[in-house]
Amino acid sequence: MNTSVKTVDVYLINPIEKTITMVALPKKNKLDEIYKVLDCQLIDFVNVGENDLVIDDEGLYVENQTYFTWIDLIKDEEENYQVLMKQIAGKTLFVGIDQEGSITTPTIPIEELKYFHVRFI
Repeated sequence: MNTSVKTVDVYLINPIEKTITMVALPKKNKLDEIYKVLDCQLIDFVNVGENDLVIDDEGLYVENQTYFTWIDLIKDEEENYQVLMKQIAGKTLFVGIDQEGSITTPTIPIEELKYFHVRFI
């Protein structure tokens, strides 16, 4: 592991601007930066397979909130696929999580996120 790297690249899903962009979070004191990027005071993590969505935990209470739809394919024990769709409120970070529970770069490329998982409302 390269300890000289001072940031981790994650993806910002912005339903206001209808964009998905890469942002760099500092490896240390990243919580303050997450609050700033998401413009919120309380966050929560939503697991979406090998990665997580970092959301504004109070996002549903924001006046004139914007949303996006998260789409995922889930395979059950019988090898059948189901489409899972979730409405997510406000700006959201898409992040990877390592074995220690720290935020890392997501395991899928930003293009896959744009074309297969996010639909702006």
